Amino acid sequence: MRFRLSLTAAIVLIALPLFAQNNEAGISYAAARYEKAVAQDAEIRIRQAHGWAVDYNRYWFGGLSTDFSYTSVSSSGRMFFQGVPLFDLGDVDAKVYSAVVQWHLAPHGKLDPYIGAGYARMNFSDLHSGDLTTAGSGDIRIDDTNGAVGNAGVRWNLHPHIGVVFDAKYVSAKPKAGTDRVELKLNPWVASAGVRFRF
Repeated sequence: MRFRLSLTAAIVLIALPLFAQNNEAGISYAAARYEKAVAQDAEIRIRQAHGWAVDYNRYWFGGLSTDFSYTSVSSSGRMFFQGVPLFDLGDVDAKVYSAVVQWHLAPHGKLDPYIGAGYARMNFSDLHSGDLTTAGSGDIRIDDTNGAVGNAGVRWNLHPHIGVVFDAKYVSAKPKAGTDRVELKLNPWVASAGVRFRF
């Protein structure tokens, strides 16, 4: 029994330094820019969105890591017909859940550029505005959607346990909206800048 306890304690003591150097948690300011979405004869434009993001990054070996992030951004939208504003669409709130495999070019350097690819799920709020109510459309539902993610960024290591990160993700997001199930090719670029803590 003592031998087992001693062996377990030894494994934990050996593993702790390794674990301590291979995890990061961060918080960031985030902004998203959407593509113009053509819906039948109209065009939906969503202004640049702003919000925040949190993430957890696990380093494995060499320059390989897995990053899990949550981003929440808010904006507003309008519908245009032949370039003329038609309806105010109200607030557009979006949440992005992403899982990305990253390759770091200099994980122990002062500047650590990285690239990655993965998968994301986006949730959107319903569109609601006085213009839509007046037009008799009511709320317009935007479905949740899944898509691929391309990722690139750089980490500036200020200290062995603290760094500043600039990150950009391209999300392939094509949700369906409304009763007619119109596909909206929103495909946002999500950029963020924030602080990461290594532990």
